[in-house]
Amino acid sequence: MNYSSKDKNIESTRYNQRAEKILISNNSLISDVTIPLFNRKPSEKYQYYLKKYINKSSIVLELGAGTGRFSELLLSLGGKVFITDISPASLKVIKKKYSKYHDNFNIQVADIEKLPYDNNSFDIVSSAAVLSYGDNLSVMNEINRVLKPDGVFICIDSLNENPFYKLNRWINHKRGKRTFSTLTNMPTLKLIEEYRSLFDVLGLRFYGSIVWLYPFFKILIGERHATQVIEKFDTLIKTYRSSFKFVGAFRKK
Repeated sequence: MNYSSKDKNIESTRYNQRAEKILISNNSLISDVTIPLFNRKPSEKYQYYLKKYINKSSIVLELGAGTGRFSELLLSLGGKVFITDISPASLKVIKKKYSKYHDNFNIQVADIEKLPYDNNSFDIVSSAAVLSYGDNLSVMNEINRVLKPDGVFICIDSLNENPFYKLNRWINHKRGKRTFSTLTNMPTLKLIEEYRSLFDVLGLRFYGSIVWLYPFFKILIGERHATQVIEKFDTLIKTYRSSFKFVGAFRKK
């Protein structure tokens, strides 16, 4: 499915505007939005994979870094990090926010469908909620191209199988919070199978099979217990097709 140039411009403008507010506030250390309690398990798993496969000798590429929610973790692991995003202002925020790591990273405005790097350049490619911002197969092939043999791709992203989540994303599109291309390119189980054709799976976990019930559970039993119910369901009932998030680590064949 193609990702339109018009939608790319819309998304770039949207994220530039958000980043400009941070820059104007002159607070480069402003925190990203706090991760909701029910969504912390996938985030923790993503960070676990990053820590497991990145070391001081690693050359790392971060796709679609935004204003750097996970960039500091990558930098703290000691490798050489190339941080990319479609939004120039977002990269300016990262440059300010993580200036103490200036010897460890480069920033580059980049389209994830056409990465400005040579073949076999990176030991690790990471992405967090990025895969829907490009044509699925083009992005996959670019990741494969820039990874070294036996290089590892680590990602966390949303899954587009559950009808409740699809409806919510469609509503956000109608409200102007999502472009149409991000709906049509949201990862699916079929896309994950495409990744299996180019990569060996080192780890793959699915989360939030019933997270759409979270608002009701939260009212009835509170946030912490609601989160526990959702996590327990994921552990006991492995219904991938209804999951909200997935986290994967894939090794290039």
